[in-house]
Amino acid sequence: MSRKVRLAEGVSWVKDSTQIIVVDVVQQKAHLLKGAEMAVWDWLMLGYPLGRIARMTAELQNLPIEAAEKSLAGMIQGWCEAGLLEVTEQADG
Repeated sequence: MSRKVRLAEGVSWVKDSTQIIVVDVVQQKAHLLKGAEMAVWDWLMLGYPLGRIARMTAELQNLPIEAAEKSLAGMIQGWCEAGLLEVTEQADG
C-alpha cells in the first residue's frame, strides 16, 4: 500500500537549524519536531516518496528497513491523529 500525505488545512511550519515548529491554527496548538522527526517531516514536505524516506530513516537511525518503515508509519499516523497531516491517496502497490 502506498500513501501520499499533505498538510492539513490551517497547518503551517517553520524550520531552523535545530527544530521544526508546526503550528495548527485551527486547534491553536504548536508542535516541536527534533531529531528523526524533524528529518522525516522535512523529507515529507519536500515530496520524497515514502519508500525513499523509509530508507533514509533506516540510515539515520541505524535501523533495519522493517523497523524504519514501522517508525515512519508511526510518525505519520501520529501527525494525522494530531490533525497536522492528511492522507491524500492510498493504493495497492
